[in-house]
Amino acid sequence: MTPLTELLEALKILQPTNTPTLYLYYMEEYNLDKASASTLEDNNTLSPEVWDKDGDSYKMKTEISERLMEIANDFYEFLKVDVGLIDVTLTGSLSNYNYSRYSDFDLHLIIDYDKVDADHEIVDDFFNMKKTIWNTRHDITIKDFDVEVYAQDVNEPHHSTGVYSVKNDEWLVEPEKQEVNVDKNEVYKKSKSWAKQIDNIEKFYKKGKYNKVIGLVDKLKEKLKNYRSIGLDKKGEYAIENLVFKVLRRSGYIGRLNDMKEDSYDEKMTIKEYNKK
Repeated sequence: MTPLTELLEALKILQPTNTPTLYLYYMEEYNLDKASASTLEDNNTLSPEVWDKDGDSYKMKTEISERLMEIANDFYEFLKVDVGLIDVTLTGSLSNYNYSRYSDFDLHLIIDYDKVDADHEIVDDFFNMKKTIWNTRHDITIKDFDVEVYAQDVNEPHHSTGVYSVKNDEWLVEPEKQEVNVDKNEVYKKSKSWAKQIDNIEKFYKKGKYNKVIGLVDKLKEKLKNYRSIGLDKKGEYAIENLVFKVLRRSGYIGRLNDMKEDSYDEKMTIKEYNKK
């Protein structure tokens, strides 16, 4: 049993037989199912849908690399910044052993932000806005995996233990199968704590306190981003902080957080129709 399998088994810690297991409680309260939980388990190979074995290494299937480059070039044109596309890379679980049916293609367009503007925060905001517009217009899947595109500064460090240059068809960081010790109880406890915070924000949404919801969502997302980054900096992809984030994302909690902010803004700006009698 791998450490990540043990993590999943931890969610099945048995209580008396006439009461729900901790795992069932986790599913019911936080909207997780077995498929979602099992995504934290490692595989013995990279995804056979994406990769061909190449000796002791792996090479991306040609049809996939060509299609990803088409998407990347189209997105680059959509950005409308003529500064040159340095590289196109694939990161995340599909370039590693921890992929699952919930994985997606994390496609990063590597760009020199300095050539766009000296204020990187403005550049980042602009690219994020373009990404949001792109994602609302397109729903692309390859082999049933969603394709997510991002613009990334060439000087931005990346924490992934698997990074593949789609543009140059070569590994920049080749993943290694590794045994990792995971504190399963801590992942459960911290996932529960974050989920509770999101549940509490939803209470304000149901009461119609939309300004408060928007502020709380922004603060919590920034807090969660920093929390995850600290873990990635210290221990990489198998840090507790990153695993907690994945549990929240794959159980739908991150999506709920984003939806509450967007819906709160819409409700705040809407003027209800007045029916004269």
